Amino acid sequence: PIRGLLQMRSYFRSRGEKMGKAYLVFGSRTIEEGLFEDEIENFITEGTLTDAFKCYSREPGKKKQYTTDIMKTEKVEQVLAPIIENGDSHVYVCGSAHMLEMCKSVMIEMASKFHVSKLIDEGRLHSDVFGALKPVGSVIGRSRSASMNVGSSVIGRSR
Repeated sequence: PIRGLLQMRSYFRSRGEKMGKAYLVFGSRTIEEGLFEDEIENFITEGTLTDAFKCYSREPGKKKQYTTDIMKTEKVEQVLAPIIENGDSHVYVCGSAHMLEMCKSVMIEMASKFHVSKLIDEGRLHSDVFGALKPVGSVIGRSRSASMNVGSSVIGRSR
């Protein structure tokens, strides 16, 4: 889903449509497993993505780092703050249902800095996830009828 979203943004940008900033927080097990590393770099070069923050959980010789770990870094927090504060921005999380819950928890931890509840209440937090959690396992409730729109501002993906 994220790849298609970035391709759509690239197409709109090529038609001269004004696009807001877009950041990708991307995680995979290893650099070699990074599903579309070359495309990510091309999206940055052409301006479809403003920047990408990458982490790897099984890279030989390196400390395990997950998407939620990189979200907690000062550099990424400085990027997230203005995006979440902007009422026109959206956050998209793709990956496992468990990873979605972990990302929500990280954003809630940042609640003193960011208005995460406003982001959720306004329907600007979107997800495309696999797997299931028990309803009591969800950090933030969402009605079954809430929409899952596609767009881009901050994008998280983990494997």
